[in-house]
Amino acid sequence: MLARLAALLESRGQLCSADAPCSVQSTHAAGNKGGFQICMEALPESERTPLMCETIRANSETFLKKACLRGKSRRCFQFGGEAIEMWASSLKVSAEMVQPDVPLASMGKCAVVLSGHTLRCGTAWGKHIDSNYYDTVLRANWLDVDKAAKTMFASKVGSRMTHGFEQTRDQCNRIGDEHKNTSCIDGELRRQITYNFMKLRRLTGLGLGRSGGSVIGIALSLCASVDVYGAGMFADGPSSDVLYGHWYDDHFPESCQNLQCMRGTTGIAQRKEAVYLTRVGSNAASGSRLCTPSQMCTGQAPPDAKGMSRASETPTDFFFLSDLRLYILHAFGYINWIWY
Repeated sequence: MLARLAALLESRGQLCSADAPCSVQSTHAAGNKGGFQICMEALPESERTPLMCETIRANSETFLKKACLRGKSRRCFQFGGEAIEMWASSLKVSAEMVQPDVPLASMGKCAVVLSGHTLRCGTAWGKHIDSNYYDTVLRANWLDVDKAAKTMFASKVGSRMTHGFEQTRDQCNRIGDEHKNTSCIDGELRRQITYNFMKLRRLTGLGLGRSGGSVIGIALSLCASVDVYGAGMFADGPSSDVLYGHWYDDHFPESCQNLQCMRGTTGIAQRKEAVYLTRVGSNAASGSRLCTPSQMCTGQAPPDAKGMSRASETPTDFFFLSDLRLYILHAFGYINWIWY
């Protein structure tokens, strides 16, 4: 599995490549059974330090939602293979606890369709996603279906959705009235899966997986097999900027350079953007404390009291561990990550 992981890291060419390979080594020890580490080697000093960023589009302009310097030094991350297996097993237990009337693996062959740029830049998977090949199609965002129908990317992302997600059962019922052929999974299963993961998080070493992490967890708890679309970051190689964007953005920048941080003075920190700034401990006037393009990507926040989602916003988790999570779950055979 470690050889498969190393090959995937090199072939995708985002965090590692043939010219700047990652090393994947076993660190098996008494306190870390099945342990391994992934190391990104130092980048050449002659090149500029690449940025890592998440962008947001508003008022026909692109802004930085999060940003930090990747750094040129060698960087290693530790993972626990046995703990990852324990977490994967706990997913089925969570499903039995929250939805005892739903048989395990009852959703059959599943596609999880997230909102990442790979759906826009890669192969046109829309027809395949919409076909009868999949028993179940789960999407993290209800709006993706409507957006796909109205854009030139419909052939890329498809429009079929058998299951969506909301926080409460009442919200699910309202959505069900609008989407007659779609089932809704309320937030209880997602909260239980997140809670169980947080108990093992430090042992696994895995990131939270951004907004799609719990959706993949739900799929793993209820599906016989899981194909994941629209996940992962974009880069032209380890020495270039690394971007996280969405397939439906009307402009996708080639780098993080020369973009302003999102804040109230730019006129976009309204509605959900203002809520986001508040949630990460910032405000509309000063901007996000996570948009620091002159500082190194470091830090892992402890879980918050209400759902532990804030930890997924920290640079280490968002830009490194959440992406490495996809590589690891694919290499271990839990998901089939379709990023090409």
